[in-house]
Amino acid sequence: MGDWVSTSDDRVPSRPDRPFPTGDWSLDGVVMHGLYHRRGAPGIREGVACWNGHLLWQWEEVEPSLPEVNPPLLSPWNLVLAERLAMTPGATPYGDDAAHWANAWKAQALLRGWVPYASFSLDGPDALSWCERAGAAGLIYTFEREEYVEEGRLRNDRLHIIAGRSQTYGELFDISSIVTRYRAALPRDLAEAQVRPLEQHRDVPVATYVSATERLLERAPRAVQGLTLGHPLEMTIMHVVDSVPIVVALRSTADPGDAATLPAEALWRPPVARLERTALPRCRHLGDHEKIGAAGSLVLAGELLAFVQAHWPAELLSSTVRSVAELGTRGYVLATAYTHYLITPIPARRLLSPELHDYICCLLRGLGRSPESLHLDAEVNRAFLQSI
Repeated sequence: MGDWVSTSDDRVPSRPDRPFPTGDWSLDGVVMHGLYHRRGAPGIREGVACWNGHLLWQWEEVEPSLPEVNPPLLSPWNLVLAERLAMTPGATPYGDDAAHWANAWKAQALLRGWVPYASFSLDGPDALSWCERAGAAGLIYTFEREEYVEEGRLRNDRLHIIAGRSQTYGELFDISSIVTRYRAALPRDLAEAQVRPLEQHRDVPVATYVSATERLLERAPRAVQGLTLGHPLEMTIMHVVDSVPIVVALRSTADPGDAATLPAEALWRPPVARLERTALPRCRHLGDHEKIGAAGSLVLAGELLAFVQAHWPAELLSSTVRSVAELGTRGYVLATAYTHYLITPIPARRLLSPELHDYICCLLRGLGRSPESLHLDAEVNRAFLQSI
């Protein structure tokens, strides 16, 4: 692994103007604040977003094989800040009301020309002020009243706004250079599935996806989604790579029926060696497997709890665990969280340290759950979701 290299970007959140302890992420003795990259596994580049020495998020992306063509509208901050991602929730610029902070950031990012498109909510007076400025900023928007409950009262003085730039994709982005990047990074069939819609969008305004009733962007190809949301090409290409089923590579080749039911891309081994990156660690002990909360693993147990809470499905949020002791009595929760982690698309997936990954796999085996089977189940699940 190489050393971290700073990546300049003027939208990094300002340091706190109130007393706030700095984190322990530093580079050459200087507190890390902003975006940084370093080389990772073959074909992979790792990225981190730091705030005042605290790690906000860490991700993997395709290592650029050609000069980068990311314009100012494409930045990792457009994912990290819009989704208020945080490795340690208490150490962030978001404050006590992360949702309010993210809505305000997206509103300002659109006006400042940092993002091409965003969906956000603002209170009545702030929303009206924003709408007055939107036209001068070259934005087209729709809005609807949003009902919410505050102090036991139903209110509807908040507006939910969806806005996008009026320019076409061809005016905002160098589509030819972007197409070249996709063709250099991906096999032909997979690249063309993303390239064709990109070329078809040259004369399409970004604001085409501004609709309060139709969720058009969710059905768009990933390359178009990435540009629209302002994600760097390396992140979006990794998302495309991660979407390729690898069930055929994981299952026994003695079963020819699998190959006939999957798209041709499933036979392709991604250049970023995803199988190697997800290779499961073997337990190095001769005795019993680890137990949650056992003496000698309390630090890892704390990291494990944070991992489970971060990857617990939103629809089951009310049933998440709140302590290591509780996690020890509900072992199935770990398998559910690990599976949810596996089906979370890159780059939104939170990276696992080798130590924590070793610990999780050992715990799962001790609970009678095979990590190998969970990986296979996750790949089958992803392949099914992509086919419907």
